[in-house]
Amino acid sequence: MIVIVTTLPDAAAATALGEQLVTRKLAACVSVVPIASSLYIWQDKLECSSEVYLVAKTLQELKEHCISCIKELHPYEVPFLIALPVESYSQSYDAWMKTQLF
Repeated sequence: MIVIVTTLPDAAAATALGEQLVTRKLAACVSVVPIASSLYIWQDKLECSSEVYLVAKTLQELKEHCISCIKELHPYEVPFLIALPVESYSQSYDAWMKTQLF
């Protein structure tokens, strides 16, 4: 199991992307975590914006396809996008994930 995390401008964009990941069977489950305040420099200007986190739970063998789909559909020019290995997890959740993805 791995977890892929990205940020999006709002819940609607995160939900739309999450729906694509789940219906394409690239993620078994997607969580949309509301409002984070992000500070960053963009085009030499300090920016502060609200974002939401999208957390996709998937399997290692689907990682590249999942990441490609996120890049394809993501509205940001330079999206935050990380994949994190999961060290320990519920075997029953793992079994459920596999029924959703295969």
